[in-house]
Amino acid sequence: MRIAPRDPDRVIPLTPHMFYILLALANGQDNGYGVMSTVARDSNEVIRLTAGTTYPLLRRLTVLGYIKLVGENPASGPTGVSRVYRLTDTGRLVLGWEANRYRAAADLWRTRTQ
Repeated sequence: MRIAPRDPDRVIPLTPHMFYILLALANGQDNGYGVMSTVARDSNEVIRLTAGTTYPLLRRLTVLGYIKLVGENPASGPTGVSRVYRLTDTGRLVLGWEANRYRAAADLWRTRTQ
């Protein structure tokens, strides 16, 4: 089910895993293994995705229209193929909304703890 993202309240909040996957694809395209590595690095190893989590989320984000499958390369993995994904314009918009929500929460925390 694709949701036309006219209203942030209909599509966010994202799960932290979804947020970091979109963030991992914000600078270009990558395959599932690359996404897992980038998420671990970007989250300072707090979020460590497994294949069992990553690939279903990549499929879900594709169905939602936030990312797009852009190609397949030969791979030595169990499927023999490495799927390459990129962020869509819709995904970039949703990622921005979620980043702004995180920023607002961090700003609120700073004002309340000073």
